[in-house]
Amino acid sequence: MISSQKKMCTKTARGYIEEVSNDSDKDKIKVKVAYEVEGISFMVEEYVDHKIEIVKDGNTILGTKKVPVVGELSVGKELEIKYNPQKPNKAYIKGNTD
Repeated sequence: MISSQKKMCTKTARGYIEEVSNDSDKDKIKVKVAYEVEGISFMVEEYVDHKIEIVKDGNTILGTKKVPVVGELSVGKELEIKYNPQKPNKAYIKGNTD
């Protein structure tokens, strides 16, 4: 979703991850998140970006690892969804930089 469309997403809903899949071609994880607006169900599907975290043992740096910017991704996990109140099917995962 482009920036101008995101500006129209002024309402928030709770969504729940229904599917998590790896896309090795893009080196990203894709999630499908179900959410509801006024009793109607919708689905948003996005690639979730990641950030690099340093792995330490005390003060010793052991290396780095990639972690999703929105936290752990597992089926059933709750995520915050921003949606357009005029077109509730237009939505994105809050906090995702993709």
